[in-house]
Order: sequence, then structure tokens, then C-alpha cells
Amino acid sequence: MIGNDLDRLDVLYGLGIRSLGLTYNSRTTIGDGCTERTDAGLSTFGLKAIERMNRLGMLIDLSHSSELTCKEAIEASKAPCSFSHTFPQRRLRAPARNRMISSS
Repeated sequence: MIGNDLDRLDVLYGLGIRSLGLTYNSRTTIGDGCTERTDAGLSTFGLKAIERMNRLGMLIDLSHSSELTCKEAIEASKAPCSFSHTFPQRRLRAPARNRMISSS
């Protein structure tokens, strides 16, 4: 949505947007999404985006972001973050005890 241009956050804010997701499943210039094979977390640009979103008063939505992206965003943000909707990745992989129960 913002590509690699922090000023787009100002434009979106000016248009009335008050909440923005960092990723949508895949990697963005901000950070890794929940479906990436690896999890590199936030990028340097992502840290700057969080700083700008905090300054503007935008809510950071972590839905669809990877575990490390979420952790680093929460640590970097001076304001609370949100999971407006989510299906945690860990839930997609059934624990061994559940696999044993379902196969018996």
C-alpha cells in the first residue's frame, strides 16, 4: 500500500485512514507476512514506518503478519498495536497430541 514511500502514510492519514496493516500474508517493504517460508521480521524501512504511524496516531494492525514481524512491531511501537482479525499460524499445524488423538 505504501511501497517504499513513508510520505504515503501522511497522504492516507489525510484521507481519513486511521489503521493500517503492515503485511498481507506475503513479504512487504515493511516486514514479513504469515505465509513466508522464512521469518525475517521487520525491515529497517518497517521500523521507520512504525515510527511515522506512531507520530501520526495511526493504529498498527498486525493481522496477517509473521510472528517475528508482530513481536518486533510491538516492541518498536510506542502505542498499542492491534490484531483486528487473525488466524494464528501455530493453529494451522496441529500439535502432535492432537494428531495422535485424531488418528486413533
